[in-house]
Amino acid sequence: MHRPHLIGAFSSDTYLRGRALHTKQAERNRTRVSCDYSPFMNMKIHFSAILLAAFVAPQAKAALPEATEVERGPHHRLWQRSIDIAGPSGKTRKQYSSFVELQTGLHRWTDQGWAVTDPRIEIFPDGAIVRNLQYSVIFSPSLADGGSLDILLPNGRDGQPGQRLRGHLLGLAYREGNRFVFISEVKECAGVIGGAEQNELTFADAFSDFPINVKYVVQRGKLSQSIILQNRLPHPREVGLSDAAEILLMTEWINFAAPQRQQRALQEAKGGQHALMDEQIEFGPMEFIAGKDLYRRARDRDFHCGSQELGGVAR
Repeated sequence: MHRPHLIGAFSSDTYLRGRALHTKQAERNRTRVSCDYSPFMNMKIHFSAILLAAFVAPQAKAALPEATEVERGPHHRLWQRSIDIAGPSGKTRKQYSSFVELQTGLHRWTDQGWAVTDPRIEIFPDGAIVRNLQYSVIFSPSLADGGSLDILLPNGRDGQPGQRLRGHLLGLAYREGNRFVFISEVKECAGVIGGAEQNELTFADAFSDFPINVKYVVQRGKLSQSIILQNRLPHPREVGLSDAAEILLMTEWINFAAPQRQQRALQEAKGGQHALMDEQIEFGPMEFIAGKDLYRRARDRDFHCGSQELGGVAR
């Protein structure tokens, strides 16, 4: 008795009662799947839906050659690739394709031309420094130092020297109309560098009275300042204000050039609350971006995070 010799695979149960068996899959691949057996056998064979190695796999396409960088600018670089194409006569010709990579602040100008920027924060004797971007930043050793944040903005139009911003965090306050109530102030604290690109600087327990962290994230196109509240703050009514009070993160700038300012309403007044206003402040090639308020719960704890960003304007 001859045992069945199986080559191939099928998705359904199949009863063999003839010399040859074909499937749509086999026909598409022009491959015959056969089974030799005794005419006295009446057997049922189960097939899987996966073709075995006996089937010829389609040939893989040849890998494309690596693209070559052919041009750089402050916010882009141009890549080009060439492929040899054979013509009917056997001669080959070059076929070119290209694409543009765009990213704000991708390159900075040096004596050797455009160099790729790097947001890494480095330690130096007077604190920490970022010096391989279109803008540069110096962080003081303590967040409570006056002028603890020193930013040199990118060069302006026509090669004008970049403007300098120098300031520091003051604290958190509630505001209702013309009334301000400070609830927490920045205190002496040291920063720790982290992040996959070593581009984050975190000051843990940076405020008085409440466990609040301050985190700076340096990126090619922007610098962000965030605070992370690990406990709930007191309700405005506890400090003599009403539910209409707003919370403010107070930052004082002690050195700055004249900005361009434009005010806009983020949220119209309603329900007895004042309109939520935002002022767009621009310093040539960079501008302050509207802050964000985030909330998340992790391991039965509430985390509130507010952030303010200074972002680049690609021109």
